[in-house]
Amino acid sequence: MASLPAVLGVEPDRPAAARGTLGRALRRRLPAVLASAGLLVAGLVFSFWWNLHVDHAGVWYEPADLWRTTLAATRLVRGDLGGLYSNGTNLVSLPGAAIILAPAAAVIVGFHLPLGPPIGTSAHTLAWVVLLPWTLLLASSVLFATDRLARHLGISWPRRLLLAGAETVALWNVVPYWGHPEDCVAVALLLFALDAAAFGRPARSAWLVGFALAVQPLVALAVPVLAVTAAGARLRPTLAYLGRAALPPALVLAVALGANWSATWYHVVVQPNWPHIDRPTPWMVLAPRLTSQTVAAGPARSLAAGLACLVAWPAWRSWQRAQRTGGRPASGPGPWAPAALASVVWWVALALALRCAFESVMVAYYLWPGLAVGMLAASVLRWRLVLGVAVAVAVTLFCNTWWQAEWAWWLVVLAGLAAELLAAYPAPLRRGRAAPPEPRGSQPQKLLVAEAGRVGSA
Repeated sequence: MASLPAVLGVEPDRPAAARGTLGRALRRRLPAVLASAGLLVAGLVFSFWWNLHVDHAGVWYEPADLWRTTLAATRLVRGDLGGLYSNGTNLVSLPGAAIILAPAAAVIVGFHLPLGPPIGTSAHTLAWVVLLPWTLLLASSVLFATDRLARHLGISWPRRLLLAGAETVALWNVVPYWGHPEDCVAVALLLFALDAAAFGRPARSAWLVGFALAVQPLVALAVPVLAVTAAGARLRPTLAYLGRAALPPALVLAVALGANWSATWYHVVVQPNWPHIDRPTPWMVLAPRLTSQTVAAGPARSLAAGLACLVAWPAWRSWQRAQRTGGRPASGPGPWAPAALASVVWWVALALALRCAFESVMVAYYLWPGLAVGMLAASVLRWRLVLGVAVAVAVTLFCNTWWQAEWAWWLVVLAGLAAELLAAYPAPLRRGRAAPPEPRGSQPQKLLVAEAGRVGSA
């Protein structure tokens, strides 16, 4: 029978040597460690072996999008800030997308390794040997963030292992196939920010959200939900949260704008997209035409941003009800009840999925954030997790098919996202499920541990 401290999610104070060993840390995160190792091995095999010996392509598989971002990263390493958004990078994210690739770019620049071509695959580019493992490691960050929240929701070890495996399958679209590690890093930082908010640390949560926005602004859709719940829907704390979150992206964007105003504004605000390469949706009729081959994706995305702000109100009400049910304060900062955390995870998944409902031009990896966080929300119950995993894997496999029907493909993937969200819809956690532990050494934790000791001795 589990001890009361284990049920509460807290542990008595132990010596630092026993508490901080590497082996214990790895055991606690074993599902994420195994999933990360699997992603690394599978990504390397796919790029270096599968494309040559199974698909008989005669070249390594190297996503063109990743080469463009790496080109921006190499310019950043050389100090060419004006080149971040010009001359072939096609970067539409904030400069953080190039910053996270800077370590690999520094090795590439230092050893004068040639980059791959801007489009298509290339034959045995030596820089790819440096770049691919680094991007796979960056993508693994979201596996650790997901597993951390799953632990704090009290998810059992077998379910955490299933969740980690399914998240790895869904990640295939994002990095090994399409080459966008910035999406993974941004969502990982967002989930770590949600974890910090659940511990009653709104300032840390806001800074993590700010770093996520600096890497990939897509997570801005979840910021209203996180801001009102982390600050308890109080005006001044919410404004302080938003101010901290806005500072990192504002700083990196200001530097890029100062270096090259026109190119940065065009790519970050207008956000060109290519319907003849990617998948047009019915919203494309409202997208401004930039050239004969490009449309502006920015205006349609503002509709999703506006709806995400409206979602914050029901999200806060749901969080408030769950806090009261769990015996926690329904306003102000403080540790969240498990049901409140599960509720906010679902609302974050819904906010991230809104992007796909308003995109004028879709790409398969756009679906991943909503599917990834949706599976996490579904993991609180076994049957929900199994259903959520099945839907997410099916949508991931389908979205890369070459079925080009404009309405049909878009409606099918939206139906898949809706099914994922329905499977993950918040349900009350069963009594006895573990709560998010209090910050180590805090007064609430000491009181819980003392109470657990008294009950155990009785």
